[in-house]
Amino acid sequence: MPLDSQIVQYIRTQAAEERGEVPAFLLDHRRLWAALFLPRYGFSDSIHQRLTKRWDLLERIEAFSHNGRVAVNTGGRDCDMCVSDGDIRVIDATYTAFKALYDALEDSAEGPFWAYPIPWEEQANIRQTSRDLALEAFESGHPHVVYP
Repeated sequence: MPLDSQIVQYIRTQAAEERGEVPAFLLDHRRLWAALFLPRYGFSDSIHQRLTKRWDLLERIEAFSHNGRVAVNTGGRDCDMCVSDGDIRVIDATYTAFKALYDALEDSAEGPFWAYPIPWEEQANIRQTSRDLALEAFESGHPHVVYP
């Protein structure tokens, strides 16, 4: 972005702040706002990264939504080294609904887990899988090492 544009945006931002409103271009360019203005207001890098990840998630939810719903692929590994993947959950296409699902998965997780929105058309192609990695390691002759 040219320096002239940055200066103009900075002046517009200052004028809008004095009027107590948020400039329209900041609402339209959330990532630009995060990159240029969060450090200016004293946010640390970790907060900046978390907000950027949240906005990326919101953009994925918006892009993959279908009639106000979104498909989420979930999976994880439990304490017995059983891995499951491809459990499709359909939720409302909002950050609050995704966060509620994520929190519910986190509460019942016995190990690492994942949940991410997928394109609506992809859910038909995803198959639910489950593997017992400890049993596979035992059968392969190396029960002391588990390979995911």
